Amino acid sequence: MAPPNNTITVLELCRVAPPPDSVMQMSLPLSFYDLIPLRCIPIQLVFFFECPHSKTHFIDSFLPKLKHSLSLTLQHFYPLAGNLKWPQESEKPIILYVNGDSVSLTIAESNNDFYHLSSDHARDINESHSLVPHLPISETLAPVLALQITVTVIKDPARLEKLYLNELLKPTGSLQTEFMNNRSLLSIERLAPPNVVRSTFKLSRADIERLRDKVLTRRDKEKQTQPLHLSTFVLTCAYVWICLNRRDTKNKITHFFFTADCRARLDPPIPITYCGNCQAACLIHVKTCDIIGEDGLAIAVEAFSEAIRDIEGDVLKGIENVFSAISAGTEPPFGVSWSNRFRVYEIDFGWGSPTKAEMVTIDTNLDRCLSLIAEIKVEGSKLVWY
Repeated sequence: MAPPNNTITVLELCRVAPPPDSVMQMSLPLSFYDLIPLRCIPIQLVFFFECPHSKTHFIDSFLPKLKHSLSLTLQHFYPLAGNLKWPQESEKPIILYVNGDSVSLTIAESNNDFYHLSSDHARDINESHSLVPHLPISETLAPVLALQITVTVIKDPARLEKLYLNELLKPTGSLQTEFMNNRSLLSIERLAPPNVVRSTFKLSRADIERLRDKVLTRRDKEKQTQPLHLSTFVLTCAYVWICLNRRDTKNKITHFFFTADCRARLDPPIPITYCGNCQAACLIHVKTCDIIGEDGLAIAVEAFSEAIRDIEGDVLKGIENVFSAISAGTEPPFGVSWSNRFRVYEIDFGWGSPTKAEMVTIDTNLDRCLSLIAEIKVEGSKLVWY
């Protein structure tokens, strides 16, 4: 595969801080839910926006407003401007904010085509990597957040220039066995494999209904009474799980990893406005021969439903064993990153909803991981990336 023609020119490197003297120094110890993903690859999420203005107008007029808006936002979410540290006197890492801390903001220009980058067709995964800002992580210090805004040209000169925004959020992932004996803040290094493409596949609301009807028909035929969880998330993950297993028909066990929102499931519940990590890990498994069989969709949905019933009863049940179970498997599990509940297509920086959102993080494990994001403005369709 020929290397992508993708040149990035950095126009400006700057730092944005909360307004002067608006926030006092503070330290925030990581919670249990923060410790679980501490050493994983940082989340790398790219938003593509169409901006109906020229590059010059955007840089001269809109960019100062974006910086000012970010500064005011950091006044209320100031830990995002801080740094992750692990002091010797502390038993666990902390987020430390001191006056003057700031978020790195990169302004860049790409020679790649906006519509090519935001399209659904297969393209080289490396074309997205230059859209992700650098997050300088050392063994003793890790910024919580880095941002990049990249202006790109349109190959057709009759069309307007476009904008897309990349956000790199704080790390999420899995807990390592040696975690408590190693104070390094470095994430586990994983490189994206060469010569790999990514594509977008859409499941419409009608597609989801057909999957739901298929499961219910089998349930009625078997006269089953156990309630099933037939959400869009479950049906989509179950369907993709089957597709990914069809390439390997060996009689073995296949695993699927997903996370569940704990906020409303804890006692007492945590407010929905809570901005930190609060997820439980779930691992399900079935026989490969079963999931690729005639009743594979129903079997996969039943496995998801059983796991969801368990976490509804006790969201923390067995959580200490999930990662050891993953390590004990002969092959890595399939998994899903992100969720349709994050409603990323409702984000609006003044140009309307994103043309597309893309999870770059999964590029290191594309053969076993998908990201799932809902586009609610196109007949409730579901976008599935892997």
